[in-house]
Amino acid sequence: MTRETVRAANGKWYFPDILINKKIIVEFYGDYYHGNPAIYDSKEVNAKKSILMEDIRKYDAERQKNLEDLGYKFIVVWQSDWKTDKQKVLEKIQKICDQTLNI
Repeated sequence: MTRETVRAANGKWYFPDILINKKIIVEFYGDYYHGNPAIYDSKEVNAKKSILMEDIRKYDAERQKNLEDLGYKFIVVWQSDWKTDKQKVLEKIQKICDQTLNI
């Protein structure tokens, strides 16, 4: 099995966690690694990356925008949401898939 890649207009290559029907990208964000705003203050430093949480969020937002500009629907699943209620997360993904793919 190979991981799908997407090339944005800016020339960057992206490797989505899940790519559905070449239209929907699902990304699983670790709360700490991606600086979940529900948990971490924007001025807090991520020790693993040695940068502010707000800078991580800016990078993630730019990445998301680049992919949405290519026509992808982008879904973020936060680690804490997945741990708290997997069924709710799956239902959200299913609903977005149904709407996006006109099922």
